[in-house]
Amino acid sequence: MANTFKVIIVDDNSAFLEGLTSLIETDNKYEVVATYTSGDELLKYDKLNTVDLLLLDVEMPGLGGIKTAQLINFDYPRIKIIAITMYQEKVYLTQLIESGFLGFVNKTNVSEELFETIDRIIKGELCFP
Repeated sequence: MANTFKVIIVDDNSAFLEGLTSLIETDNKYEVVATYTSGDELLKYDKLNTVDLLLLDVEMPGLGGIKTAQLINFDYPRIKIIAITMYQEKVYLTQLIESGFLGFVNKTNVSEELFETIDRIIKGELCFP
C-alpha cells in the first residue's frame, strides 16, 4: 500500500511486543515489517534502509536501546526513532536525545500516547513529555 510507514518494534518483553504490534496495526497508515527482542537482532535486519520508524525499548539485555539508537542513527539518519520506556528521569532524556531518539512513550501510557507521538514526530517535531 502506498504511503504506509514501515515500522520495526524492538522490545525484550514478547507479550508487550505482541500487544504493541496489534495496536499499531489497527491504523492502516502503519505496517509492522519486523519485530525483535534485542538490538543485536535488529542490526542483522538486511532491509533497515527501507524502514521509516523504529519503536525501541530502552532497557534490554545485550545491546540496549541507547547504543542501538546511536548505531542506527549513524547508519540510517532518516529513520525516526521513538523510545518505549518505563523510565522518565530527566538525565535519561538528555541521553535519549543525544542518541538520536525523537520522542518517547511511557509503556504504561502507550495506548493513549503512541499515535499522537508518531504523528508529531512525522511532522518533524520532537516529542518528549
